[in-house]
Amino acid sequence: MPHRSGLKPLRRGIGLGVAGVAAVTAWLIRARARERAEVQRAWATLEPAAGPRERFRPELVQALPEPARRYFLHAIRVGTPLAEAVELEMGGTMRLRPGWPWLPLRARELLAPPRGFVWEATVGWLPLSFSGADCYREDAGSTRFRLFGLLPIVRAAGPDVSRSARGRLAGEAIWNPASLLPQRGVVWEPRDGGSARATLTVDGEPVRLTLAITPEGGLRSVMLERWGNQTETGRYAAIPFGVEVLEEGEFHGYTVPRRLRGGWWYGSERCFDFFHPEIRRVQFR
Repeated sequence: MPHRSGLKPLRRGIGLGVAGVAAVTAWLIRARARERAEVQRAWATLEPAAGPRERFRPELVQALPEPARRYFLHAIRVGTPLAEAVELEMGGTMRLRPGWPWLPLRARELLAPPRGFVWEATVGWLPLSFSGADCYREDAGSTRFRLFGLLPIVRAAGPDVSRSARGRLAGEAIWNPASLLPQRGVVWEPRDGGSARATLTVDGEPVRLTLAITPEGGLRSVMLERWGNQTETGRYAAIPFGVEVLEEGEFHGYTVPRRLRGGWWYGSERCFDFFHPEIRRVQFR
């Protein structure tokens, strides 16, 4: 049995270790709280001001290419107020790398094209889940996620992240069809009888979307060249990105994708299909 005096340094060491762990944990909690406050501020800045809104009427899209006109008459019921933003709650699955397992997804998002978006998500199974947010506003994008809600595992920002986020914001505008109207500054061009091209300008950068549209006006798919690092070298480049609409749903006068799947290198053999969201609630603002 060790001498009692020999236990004092051991107890002192254990006490210091516990105090150190507590201090680090407290620091991580404070850092996470600061990030949450930043996300909440970003969300608040994207909320549109209250007030009357113009309502949709066919005359607004009369001069558009026929597939685009067909899309709007299907996507927005006549008389529906034209939203400036949309709030989404979604489930579904996603994966982080080709060949990796699919993980459950729970998220909420505020989309206000072309001003920005906030996507708050939890991915994975408890307790081995990670949570955080992707944001874009004021010409800057960021990604921050933490394991167990505490340990930072992804912290990304800078010009490449911002440019990629601008492409994402433009592509996700399909969840708020009003943001694609020509009255919002979107330029439409004819392509063929089953598709049309829309150009959104996000903080000075034009993003071109190709929308495939059914004879009834439903959305089949959306494609764009999006800035990303899903390359062999990990360097950023313009990459074909697209989503395929699996199911639509009608919400408050709008018909938008309810289930879709999206991926990098869309339309090629190396397509990395990674995002399968399912929209559960929609609120137009």
